[in-house]
Amino acid sequence: LGLYYYQARFYVPGIGRFASADTVVLNPANPQSYNRYSYVLNNAVRFTDPTGHVCYDPGMDAAMLGNCNGGSIPSPTLPSASAAALGIEFSAGWSNNDQQVVVNVAIQIDVALWRAGNFQGRYVAGATFKAVYGGVKFNYSSVQEYHNGKAIGARTNSAHEITFYDAAFSVLPLSFKYNIAHELGHAFNANALSADPTPANPNRRTGQPYRDLQNEGISVDNVLIAGGNPYLRTNKGYQLASGNKPYPYQQDTAPSPGEDFADMFSNWAFNSFAANAYGAERYAWMNSHMPEWTTLAVSVNQ
Repeated sequence: LGLYYYQARFYVPGIGRFASADTVVLNPANPQSYNRYSYVLNNAVRFTDPTGHVCYDPGMDAAMLGNCNGGSIPSPTLPSASAAALGIEFSAGWSNNDQQVVVNVAIQIDVALWRAGNFQGRYVAGATFKAVYGGVKFNYSSVQEYHNGKAIGARTNSAHEITFYDAAFSVLPLSFKYNIAHELGHAFNANALSADPTPANPNRRTGQPYRDLQNEGISVDNVLIAGGNPYLRTNKGYQLASGNKPYPYQQDTAPSPGEDFADMFSNWAFNSFAANAYGAERYAWMNSHMPEWTTLAVSVNQ
């Protein structure tokens, strides 16, 4: 029948509604709570509903922000998978706790890729991430690197290798998660190689996501918010942290398609774009390209 099982209820994707009414009204002050067939308060760009009872923002720590109904239901449990199942390897120097954070972020990406990439069959935790990335080694280096005089947290060396430095481990937990996802966005691009070479170098294929973002751009009401050459980068569509700061939702605000895409990838995976038309357009743009990009990545790693 094409129904999705959300633990408490079945969801009907064709109409974007649950098949039965919610038995819980979590926030009587919110009129949307009384539409008990609706999915995530009719805001699927921002929230998910892993339990069938409460919408949840997976990009946030529930202990900090609760959920979109204003309740106190704890974060849903992600599917469990080992680093090996994800194709992840760690060098020496990683603590068990930090390794687990990486695994949790990878599982979040694994679920997002499976949903958006038109993968067939039953979801198997870790399998999609491993097929798309073809294995990733997370290195640790005690020799801190700098860019423009600023200590960097990590660097993506290739499609299959990322190095983290001490600066990455001295930030808040939410920032660390976005740093990991950002670097995995770079690695995703390096795996999703274009079918054709670059005009400047016939022997070199480059990542399709960076190319698509620059060449196509993203516009809202005919106003460009990302893309072009020279590349235009804006905050539109991203959440801003306290003090209207882009960090941690934007890890690197450099005006380049690579850094913008890596930040878009992390916010897409965590479903944490701004809850407005700009965020919705960024999210929709990512979703529309994922089937092609994941197919490219899997074909490269077969």
